[in-house]
Amino acid sequence: ATIEDFIADILSHIDAYLYVDRRSGRWELRLIREDFDPATLQVFDESNVVDWGELGRREAADQINSVTVKFSDARTDQTGSVSVTDTALVQLMGQVISTTVDYPGIRFEALAVRVAERDLRGLSAPLLSGEITVSRAGADLDPGDVIILDSARKGLDGLVVRVVEIDHGDGRTNGI
Repeated sequence: ATIEDFIADILSHIDAYLYVDRRSGRWELRLIREDFDPATLQVFDESNVVDWGELGRREAADQINSVTVKFSDARTDQTGSVSVTDTALVQLMGQVISTTVDYPGIRFEALAVRVAERDLRGLSAPLLSGEITVSRAGADLDPGDVIILDSARKGLDGLVVRVVEIDHGDGRTNGI
């Protein structure tokens, strides 16, 4: 595989972002964990959001309610698999909607179960996604940062979200 594919595979295994810090010029690895205090997060609201863009939640039909993880079993040196299912979501949707994910770097079943549960939490949630443009208040944001969106007009009441990508603009406009 190419080095880019190898790095992407590692990042999916560990659930992380890799980016070049524009201040230091160094590669930064940001693990995606629930290790933040919502009281300390930067809030983006009507005062510092220039354009709310297109925001939307994942439709029920796009939500996954069962995840199978394939892994390399250390005991047998064969491909093993584990499945986890959100039974409440299956009942709500009336059918099983599943996906399979390969994690060849995982060698133990217990870890494969934890990773399958992690992936199921993300794939089964009606996540909000989209693009917003913020003022210079967002100049210090990096991929993986956690922020709060607050807009009564958009129906967002202190919603905690994670920055996936960031574009710092062209230098002529102050939108980020």
